Amino acid sequence: MLIGDGSYGYNNTPTFSSQDEELLKYVESKYRTRLSASHITKEGKLYKDIRIKGICSYLRNIGIYGQTKLNKRLPIEYQTLTYNDTINLLGGLFDTDGSILFNKENTRISIT
Repeated sequence: MLIGDGSYGYNNTPTFSSQDEELLKYVESKYRTRLSASHITKEGKLYKDIRIKGICSYLRNIGIYGQTKLNKRLPIEYQTLTYNDTINLLGGLFDTDGSILFNKENTRISIT
């Protein structure tokens, strides 16, 4: 999820930004967090930017610390993840940046 909707550039506390209540609750229950900013969206949902404390060393270990915007990549050992870790990685990417387009000719599943 952090790869899709996060910010973890050099010398900044990693931040997760979302309006998805389930994803926000997950991050807030698993990590020490602090609310950075929030607002109500046009759809009436609460959008939060939350800072995630104490995970920079973990991001360094998996090789993604300091990545920004279009330069984000998968963790360095993504090809050796366990089956469950692979499912969780793909699930997080689809939760944050995935879409499914249904029409009469075909179905398209994509990650942006």
